[in-house]
Amino acid sequence: MRPRILAGVAAVLMATILPQTARAQVVANQWYEFRFGGIGSANAVCGGACDVGTNPASIDAPAAWTYTSATGGIFTLLDGFETGDRFNLLDFGATIGQTSATATGGSCGSNISLCLTTPNASKGSFAFSAGSHSWSTLTTASPSGGGAAFFRIDERVTTTVPEPGTYALLATGLVAIAFARRRKA
Repeated sequence: MRPRILAGVAAVLMATILPQTARAQVVANQWYEFRFGGIGSANAVCGGACDVGTNPASIDAPAAWTYTSATGGIFTLLDGFETGDRFNLLDFGATIGQTSATATGGSCGSNISLCLTTPNASKGSFAFSAGSHSWSTLTTASPSGGGAAFFRIDERVTTTVPEPGTYALLATGLVAIAFARRRKA
């Protein structure tokens, strides 16, 4: 009985103590910031240890980058601050791509728009399909031995186009209305 009570108390404490961002799913159209170590390291939660991204603003990435997409879209991964870092993007542990190779020695700071246009900032845009995803990164180059970077998910926007049969039905209706008006006149 006592171990069950302790386990229950521990679960409640963990749920209360862990920051909300560590448990949340990522959402589309939001820039997130994460930190990383040297070569071979995975992404980690900033937890207040990173400068917040600006232009547009970023928020701390949760520990798990899970997302469920109805239509698919684009995952953008962007090095920030000092240039020269490079990443593999993984989905459920399988590599789906690598960011661009760049030279070292530059910086775009925390300005996301500047980092997107800086040639030496490593970046990559990766298409993903509809369904569940669990993304993570693996650092493949890190001249400074660590740093911070950004990512964003953009859901594909779909527009519905009427079937040809819909146009035929509409045309038939318009012809019938024109015919009925002509008959009355």
